[in-house]
Amino acid sequence: MNTQKPSVIYDLVIVGAGITGTSLLYALSKASNVRKIAILEKYSGVALVNSHPLNNSQTSHDGSTETNYNDQHMLEVQRAAKLLRGYVERSGKPGLFKKTHRMVLGVIETEVVMLRMRFEMIKNHYPDLKLIGPKELAVIEPKIMEGRNPNKPVCALISTEGYAVNYQATSQSFLNDSQTANPDINFSPLTEVQKVSRDEYGYYVIETNRGKFVTKFVEFAAGPYSLKFAHALGYGKEFTILSFSFCSCSSDFFLPSSSSPSSFSLFSYCSWVSDGFSSILPEKS
Repeated sequence: MNTQKPSVIYDLVIVGAGITGTSLLYALSKASNVRKIAILEKYSGVALVNSHPLNNSQTSHDGSTETNYNDQHMLEVQRAAKLLRGYVERSGKPGLFKKTHRMVLGVIETEVVMLRMRFEMIKNHYPDLKLIGPKELAVIEPKIMEGRNPNKPVCALISTEGYAVNYQATSQSFLNDSQTANPDINFSPLTEVQKVSRDEYGYYVIETNRGKFVTKFVEFAAGPYSLKFAHALGYGKEFTILSFSFCSCSSDFFLPSSSSPSSFSLFSYCSWVSDGFSSILPEKS
């Protein structure tokens, strides 16, 4: 048995250089004393899978028009959205985002009643949010009202603070800014993780096609693959993956995209991947 400690031990290894992995890298580089960090990416560059413009809706969700969010989750998402939007605006880099309006539409009586109630509940948290009716809709989105029976109920919650975010470009920006703040960061593309385990010292040993990485902590930000590695370490074995997808609208600013709901990076315990394509469901016993 080899009892010699490895010569290089990282404080943290991040697996996955999409928007989740690079945003964590940026936060640690700017607001912590964690310095010895490696970020591993299976492909040749950042954000080539879930964070690529072809693979997500490029929406910055803030909870205002997401009617499936409860109050607590709505405000959590709003805080995170403000951080992201603040970053892309302050960076001054072209191509990271564009402003647009975003809305949720009610087209039958029960939906109209629900949206009116929701507006009264959340309007103090979202000063940019408005409740509009047929006349405003006919101006903003004329195709919605074209040929529609004027006696049928319709309304919408609309926000002027809609952000379309290029998560690939933003991931690259996070990486560049992190390396400026901490030149010791080791970004390793074309590095495929093959196995993860713990050694006799309690360190994580990450075996890849480019050798071993030994670290005190590891963050898997690799979409649904995160669950695979969590299972290997004994975590989350009550969960499995259900994949599904749906189409979204194209944009004149970014590439046409297909999108699906966020995926949960189980191993990080806290990261909702904004550009994922899976949900985690309990396995049947």
